[in-house]
Amino acid sequence: MPGAAHAFGDGFADALSDPPALAIGCGRQAALATRLLRARGAKAVQILDPRVSTRHWDLVIAPEHDALSGPNVLTLLGSLHPVDDLWLAAARRDFASLAKLPQPRTALLLGGASTHAAFDTALFGQIAAQIGAAVAREGGSVLATTSRRTPEAVRARLRERFIGIPGVVWTGSEGGENPYPGLLGWADRIVCTADSVNMLSEACATDAPVFAAGIERVRGRPKRFLESLLSRDRLRPLDGVLAHYPVVPLRETLARPVTVTGRHVKQSGGHGQYGVVVLEVAPGPPGSGIVFDQRVVGGAVPSTFHGSVEKGVRAQAERGVHEGRPLVDLSVVLVDGKAHSVDSSDAAFQAAGALALREAVAAAGTVVLEPWCDVDVHVP
Repeated sequence: MPGAAHAFGDGFADALSDPPALAIGCGRQAALATRLLRARGAKAVQILDPRVSTRHWDLVIAPEHDALSGPNVLTLLGSLHPVDDLWLAAARRDFASLAKLPQPRTALLLGGASTHAAFDTALFGQIAAQIGAAVAREGGSVLATTSRRTPEAVRARLRERFIGIPGVVWTGSEGGENPYPGLLGWADRIVCTADSVNMLSEACATDAPVFAAGIERVRGRPKRFLESLLSRDRLRPLDGVLAHYPVVPLRETLARPVTVTGRHVKQSGGHGQYGVVVLEVAPGPPGSGIVFDQRVVGGAVPSTFHGSVEKGVRAQAERGVHEGRPLVDLSVVLVDGKAHSVDSSDAAFQAAGALALREAVAAAGTVVLEPWCDVDVHVP
């Protein structure tokens, strides 16, 4: 690729002469940068489909609907995002005033037109009418926010449409901080336009029912994402009822056995933090939970820290690694590691255990497990 080294200016050319240990990029433009850095010795991670062979990266992370596959491809149901139980708890803390709004609280997340979806004031009118009817019937409040793609005409109508209804409406930075995290944290139900894979991924990481508006307007790869959520009953089309439905968080387990290392080593003056563990991690039988064992030889990891490693593994499994989905049904065996006579601690080995489990997910990938229910059916 003649001249590619100068595609991003002098600063990037300097980075090529002294490449970092790890380069992470997102999107097609960044794909060129990370590919060039890998050619100079950096480990390279590409997020989203680079539209060329994945062999140019050490790891490619892409949503399931991109239909990528390969030994170095990690697929997710939707997009990468930070939403999990801890994130939602922080959002509720930071936007505590929203708790005073009457229930049911309906969060409205508005996107905009894209290559794969149409969006206009007519769609907004339909959404507003259905939400307005539900609030008139049940009471409650509306918590609405827009995205950078939302047309100005829709923003203007949004500012007027819910006047007189309890809630909050955010249409831009002139309204202060976007309360979007608080909307996800406090919502009893969420209405989201179907054009946004990112907002739908984040909404479906909560424990609130999610309704998509404008599904029929979406085509291409995002359509496959919507179909996947609909088939799992994690998403339903917007209607005039907005009836509550039970939400069972999607869970996942490891796709294959792997041996991984978790290394938590920090030195910042005084006592540092030192914990290194080697784990054998494998999918377990359905319903087995997290089964932890150890086969450490020669005291490489002192027995006083075996429980610390287990705590770290279990905490990370409960949080999940992406999309807030807990990891279940795993066999985890501590087989080796390293300790420091001064800097090793309970906290350091908890962190090492958590890091190792995250490495296992990156190396092996995961399989989403469908929620199971026991149902008694009575027929005449």
